[in-house]
Amino acid sequence: MLHHIEIYVSNLDASHAFWTSLLTQIGYEEAGRWEDGFSLDHESGTYLTFVQVAAQHSHRG
Repeated sequence: MLHHIEIYVSNLDASHAFWTSLLTQIGYEEAGRWEDGFSLDHESGTYLTFVQVAAQHSHRG
């Protein structure tokens, strides 16, 4: 069983718009948002956390 995944993204705003739109269609809900990330939870207990990658690593496609 999957518990959680943490994903580092290069564009937090674009990632929030895309993933929130997609995952709410399959039962995820936004559980929190902060300056450098956001989290989406599912009633099954699984959650996904998206975090803005540090500037020194953002060039690594």
